[in-house]
Amino acid sequence: MRRHRGSPAKHLTALALLAASSLAHAATYLDDVGYAALAAELGAGVPDGAGVTVMQLEASASGDANTPIWSPSTTASGSGSFAGKTFTFIPDSPTATSAHAVGVANLFYGAGAMADGVTDVVAADAGAVVATPLTASLYLAGTAARTAPPAPTTTPSPPPMRRTC
Repeated sequence: MRRHRGSPAKHLTALALLAASSLAHAATYLDDVGYAALAAELGAGVPDGAGVTVMQLEASASGDANTPIWSPSTTASGSGSFAGKTFTFIPDSPTATSAHAVGVANLFYGAGAMADGVTDVVAADAGAVVATPLTASLYLAGTAARTAPPAPTTTPSPPPMRRTC
């Protein structure tokens, strides 16, 4: 059986072209989730999350229940890419940040993210919320009550007509 071997230069050239081709077609996560298309369609009218309170629920990156690591921030007033954001912590202020939580927050509501107009963030330890789900529910219900739009004032529709034969 005879084997054909191409020159190493041919193989390297093919790999280089393949790599360049894939880089040229690389998409950002904004493209992947359809945000870029929405922004192109809506233009300046694309929502940015302003006026919306969001919750970021994270599992602890620490195996130690006494020092859970789950938050994108350790202070109530954010800084850096979270400047202008106010954090509320459930159950309480964390002692360290989670690299995963920071990455998620940067993509979700950080500077330049699709919801960078968000200013109020509830950062919660998933373990604490699972242990006491009422805490998060009550907080979010209170937030919704403060920020909910007024109920619509529509005229009730008349009852359906009955036909008798």
